[in-house]
Amino acid sequence: MNYLVVMLTLLLGACAPAGGPQVPPQQWGDIQIVVETRPAPLQVGMNEFLVLATRPHRMPAYDLVVEMRLADDQPWGQGIQDGNTGVYRKALAVRDHGPQHLQVALRNRHDSALQQRLQFEFPAAVNP
Repeated sequence: MNYLVVMLTLLLGACAPAGGPQVPPQQWGDIQIVVETRPAPLQVGMNEFLVLATRPHRMPAYDLVVEMRLADDQPWGQGIQDGNTGVYRKALAVRDHGPQHLQVALRNRHDSALQQRLQFEFPAAVNP
């Protein structure tokens, strides 16, 4: 039995993104916000941004409206909710090689007065 637990732990560790999150998580009230990208690290061109929203005890925050953009002059685009998992996805075009600043607007679906804007700075994008 211990052999199976060790093998499962190793398998799950191998599936995790290398190096952990690219940017540190941020808090909005009791919700922890983590942002990941596909691919990682960012590349010039289309990239998928994933916002993972988690409440205490690893409960998903699935009652949010999440919008994202990479620059002040770009329109906000709503993230697609991935079921009730607390994961929101949006593909955005990374246009240059410099550091990227993802802006994330959050609001509670049931109480529009509860809203927040966060910014996540990513290292410079690389060529594909």
